Amino acid sequence: RRRRLRTAFAGALAAVIIGGTFAAIGLAGSSRTGTSKLPTASHHHPSTHRGRKQGASRRSKHHATPVPDGFEPESFTAVSLDDWWLLGTVPCHGGSEGCLAVVHTSNGGSSFAALPSLQAGPGAVSELRFANESDGYAFGPELYETTDGGTSWTKVDLPGTAEDVEAAGGEAYAIVCPPASANCQAPELLSSPVGSQSWQQVSTPVALTFGASFALSGNDLYILSGNENPVLLYSSDSAKTFGERDDPCTPGLGGGQLAPAADGSGALWAACPTGTMAQANLSTDGGLSWGTGEGEFSNQMKVAAASSMVALAWNGGGDVGGLEQTTDGGTSFSTVIAGSSSSSVLWAGYSDPSRAYALVKKSRTGAAASCTLYESNDGGSTWSVVPLGN
Repeated sequence: RRRRLRTAFAGALAAVIIGGTFAAIGLAGSSRTGTSKLPTASHHHPSTHRGRKQGASRRSKHHATPVPDGFEPESFTAVSLDDWWLLGTVPCHGGSEGCLAVVHTSNGGSSFAALPSLQAGPGAVSELRFANESDGYAFGPELYETTDGGTSWTKVDLPGTAEDVEAAGGEAYAIVCPPASANCQAPELLSSPVGSQSWQQVSTPVALTFGASFALSGNDLYILSGNENPVLLYSSDSAKTFGERDDPCTPGLGGGQLAPAADGSGALWAACPTGTMAQANLSTDGGLSWGTGEGEFSNQMKVAAASSMVALAWNGGGDVGGLEQTTDGGTSFSTVIAGSSSSSVLWAGYSDPSRAYALVKKSRTGAAASCTLYESNDGGSTWSVVPLGN
């Protein structure tokens, strides 16, 4: 199945390659992305996984603790092709659903192990981001930090709820909704050195409003300011100074979501609601100018990008549907993971232009929903299931 966009993106789109930071898996996811972000499922082959020689994979440093029964992933993050973490839920003692758990692999998904329990109540956090092998963040709505790879976590007191967290270049950023900001009408941007629990408010040229969002690409920070002051803010010096660029989305429609290309080319994609649907807009010059397309996605559309030519798009917000890929800069999309009336893509993202990951949730009649982790080694064209057991 292919869907054609009725209006092609403006300008010639050269094929380029995001030196993405793995911290933006969350993939920056994103967001859920993250968050995060998945086909016909095929078996995951550790012996040939990403070209490693058979037997060359190092075992998980947490291999003694098996993945708990009933683990359902909700958020994915990675800092290398080998080190991944997943936040999810397991049945609580007594049989109720929703207790939090984190699992880790240090061998690229060949085996997984459970980390000590994240001591937070059910629903306290829903997303996971790691900046490196030691420093990570679990958030939404509360915020917890780890400095030992997820072995222990500390709750961070924030002036509100953590809506999004990303980390790259030694700095972490968070969109926080103050308690007095009804429906997050006046969100704030906070920053913190990675590994620190000291968060400070970032002053921006315009006040952030409902629908504000941000994305990181290496040391480059992009912020969509929201509905009331629609502008794209850009900083290359850890939010010390900002420049203003064109907001690609329509004012008043709830803002959009940004996705820097994983090849480091400066290409920037934006998922923008249009009123009844949403579209993927593309900039090949870091947001200085935008080409506008017409899409067939829900208003909660999300996007993840490998380059100016290759990107993934899906219906966000829990809307049912599959995962779509474009390989021609958004002129057309094709289905790479089929959707159904009972499945939705939670998140998808890239770690580099070739490697992509996705989480797909499927509802089951009379039972709890199940979620599956997928991986692609060819930019998102084909996918395989990653088993989470040992």
